[in-house]
Amino acid sequence: MFRNVELMPWKGLKTAKLENLGKINVLCGKNSSGKSTVLECIAEPSRRSPGRVLEPSEIESIVGRTVHGGAGWGTQNPTMDRAFSELLHRKLTSGPIFTHQIQTMCQRIYDERGPTFGAWSFPTPQIESALRSALADKETAVLVPAKRGEAARQNVNANDPVRANGAGLINWIFAAKNSEENTPKRRNFEVLRDAFETVSGGYKFEVFLTADNSVELKFAHRGGSWIPAEACGLGLHEVLLLLFFGLVSDYSVVLLEEPESHLHPDLQRRLILHLRERSEKQLFLATHSNVFLAPGVTDKVFLSRFSAEVVVENVTSRATALHELGYSVADNLVSDLIVLVEGPTDRPALEEFLAKEGLLQNYSIKVWPMGGDIMSQLDLSVFTASYKVIALVDSDPGSGKERKRFEDNCTAAGIPLHRLKRRSIENYFSIEALRQVFADRVPTSLEIDAQKKVSEQIGFEVKRNNAALAKATSREHLFETDLADFFSAVREQLAS
Repeated sequence: MFRNVELMPWKGLKTAKLENLGKINVLCGKNSSGKSTVLECIAEPSRRSPGRVLEPSEIESIVGRTVHGGAGWGTQNPTMDRAFSELLHRKLTSGPIFTHQIQTMCQRIYDERGPTFGAWSFPTPQIESALRSALADKETAVLVPAKRGEAARQNVNANDPVRANGAGLINWIFAAKNSEENTPKRRNFEVLRDAFETVSGGYKFEVFLTADNSVELKFAHRGGSWIPAEACGLGLHEVLLLLFFGLVSDYSVVLLEEPESHLHPDLQRRLILHLRERSEKQLFLATHSNVFLAPGVTDKVFLSRFSAEVVVENVTSRATALHELGYSVADNLVSDLIVLVEGPTDRPALEEFLAKEGLLQNYSIKVWPMGGDIMSQLDLSVFTASYKVIALVDSDPGSGKERKRFEDNCTAAGIPLHRLKRRSIENYFSIEALRQVFADRVPTSLEIDAQKKVSEQIGFEVKRNNAALAKATSREHLFETDLADFFSAVREQLAS
């Protein structure tokens, strides 16, 4: 995967650096804000410069290739070899190195060689060669455009390649289905077939050979009759194509423009969660859909803006991204359940926990923060008029009166309320999760007191990292807490 990538000037974009990338990365923004331009840069090797922090073993390999004549150079002087090794380690561990900066990095190493090397020649070409080998851009990327869709019927051509817009997909399905068992192509066909049935909610696809030697795509739902694809909604076409590129195509990086096109929000959610769980590819999505912005689904969200030029911002707060896009409560009318929580930092943690329970994959659940101490002032009828609702509060004694009023309001409105036994949602993160996110800042011997603030026990605030901490907390750990009772109550609400 790309860990970091710097984008070269293209169209309205002068430069942008996307750092600490994950498996699923979302680019959002208003129309004509430069989202497509950013994807075009990532897709084209000449417009991108990958960067990453070298592993210690890689640095040792670079040192080994340039010391003792390993690449045609060597001082044969232990003191100079040691100084050279220390210099390389110091410079190559200073942060991510981007491919377009390799020459600059080599020059910096040369400039800092110091008097130790005297008149000796310096292995700058060998260092540059080793760095280019270690940082080589080996990713293959495809940009799936917003205007796409395979034809419902094509002439038979087993060697027809699948283009980014979907052309050739029917022939690929025909060839893959008729490949020998246990061949890679046949296995990919089976992966695509099973994924499509899961994500589409029970639909199947099949290709049939017609009398005029064409291949025709058809869909059927749960044992029903086969219906020509051209007579079906475009959503099924979209899901089939996006699953092909996201699961079984030959590309390691898949960039999707407006993947929400023709897809109901529930279908969007099932698609992205399936790709998150099953795909081995890195995904970049340019979207207007709040489904793909949900915590627990994406790893990184970037906001694209355009004024005099395209500017790309790493949006750490998804609330900021949603505000920029102008989303409102009306965008969530299809929700199966609303979960009311106390504060905004509870939301990403709970959404991640719900995903671990498999609930987000099968239902549209929206988590709404109530504003902490002002929660007793909320008019709960705005929720109960249209939604199934459940509320979750913690045991923090600091706002006991407000919480009691809120509980009374929930009772009056008929909203089930679950009160956690621990002080706050942060008290449900495991020690392993805290150490995974904060490393050595959290002692291994620490035991978290369930009734005391986590920040007071470890010496710093963790709320801004709630999403990462919830993601790192195992499902088994949650089973040992009273949150399991809350998840049971959620399932009962959804089933009622």
